[in-house]
Amino acid sequence: MTCYGKMIPSPKFFNIISDTAFAHDLTIGGSFKGAVDAFKNYAQKALKIDFSEGNDFNLCFDESLDKGEYTIISTEGKVEISAGSDEGANYALATLLILMEIKEGKALLPCFELRDKADNDYRGLMIDCARNVHPLPLLKKYIDLCWFYKIKYLHLHFTDDQAYTLPSKVLPHATSEHNHYTEAEITELANYAHERSVQIVPEIDAPGHSKAIIAAYPHLCESDGKGLIGFYPEAIKKMQELYRELCNMFPYSEYIHIGADESDIMDWNNCEKSVQHGRELGIKKEETLPYFWPDWHTVERYFAHFINKMAETIVDMGRKPVVWEGFTKEVNEYITRDVTVMVFENFYQTPASLIKNGFDIINCSWRPTYVVVPKYHWGKDECYKWDVGTFSAVHPDSPYYNGYFVLESHNNIKGGQLNAWGDFLGNMENGLKVEFDALKDRLPAVAESTWNDKKQGDYEDFLLRHKHCAEIFDRIINDAQ
Repeated sequence: MTCYGKMIPSPKFFNIISDTAFAHDLTIGGSFKGAVDAFKNYAQKALKIDFSEGNDFNLCFDESLDKGEYTIISTEGKVEISAGSDEGANYALATLLILMEIKEGKALLPCFELRDKADNDYRGLMIDCARNVHPLPLLKKYIDLCWFYKIKYLHLHFTDDQAYTLPSKVLPHATSEHNHYTEAEITELANYAHERSVQIVPEIDAPGHSKAIIAAYPHLCESDGKGLIGFYPEAIKKMQELYRELCNMFPYSEYIHIGADESDIMDWNNCEKSVQHGRELGIKKEETLPYFWPDWHTVERYFAHFINKMAETIVDMGRKPVVWEGFTKEVNEYITRDVTVMVFENFYQTPASLIKNGFDIINCSWRPTYVVVPKYHWGKDECYKWDVGTFSAVHPDSPYYNGYFVLESHNNIKGGQLNAWGDFLGNMENGLKVEFDALKDRLPAVAESTWNDKKQGDYEDFLLRHKHCAEIFDRIINDAQ
């Protein structure tokens, strides 16, 4: 296998000056100490080597490079690594871990020049921590996986009807007993990810999917008990407090996820306090609009207001709000463009409509990015062929049902994400391991498809790179077990 054939994702520019492999002492130094420390740890696990302080591998800050951009120049006497940020430094060192061969206590590398940066900033992996709590060591392994394949965002779905897995001082009784993370674990998780330039995207799902909250605080829902947070000031203010707490819990997180999907918002019509609050806001019935149910537009206006209040809170905390696709085009004018939308069903509203109306989106298309073991998932071949502008739906009412829609322009598409849902894991022996193995197999393809808009090499070439990288990563996680 050629040196080029080893890397996932493949770099934009890679020029081998000499195929001759030169030996380098295992010393490393310069800038980006946090990234270097993480790299030393991975090198010890994967290659059984220990780097000491020195400058055979030298890292330096280069302000001319973009935030996630990096260069590597390998010569006979030295390896120079330049980056514009810790993010770029971590990407460069992940690349080196894949390229290096070790012989007689030295690192072998050919002479080459490499320059690389991602086409899409948002390259994500989502884990469902609500239906099945993933122990802290396992979440760290997912961070390791993200570091290795240059996946920038790890989206953690912490709450749902089944459980509220976060600690909380705002709603302390909402925290699920024997099924949650401690404050110390959350701090450790946030720091571990930050050192590796992996951004946690924490999610509290509301106003729907909130039975765990409502079971502990029934006054936050005065309707028919379908797991829907109430649309009245007391409930709205409490949820705003909860998102402020979430921001403080994850101080390094750029994005904060509101959820806002699959909400039974018609239930607000059965809650007098919610209807009264709507009247106070001047939201009136518009019965001339075409909807599936009477009063749908009214409650969608409530929904838009709820999203805006949570988004406003998150923006005030200096973060960026994210929601799942869940509102229709009829209320686009009422929703802030500060919100980024994760498109998954292509049902509530198409990606073309969202973009036309000024929203940024992230491609989380059911096919092929959903992994719901053991029932629903697509292979790494489909993940490799997919790109951030290709959408496919499984919802029977989607205009793309059993087909594909391709956006040629990727403007306003921030990237894409592999999404793992744990609906059936609780019924499986070793379910968390089965899920991890499925994601470990598919994430390299998603990394390739989100880093590079234009594929470099064919699928057979990718499989060779996949095999090489998987062998290295398996040594990292097997050492940790």
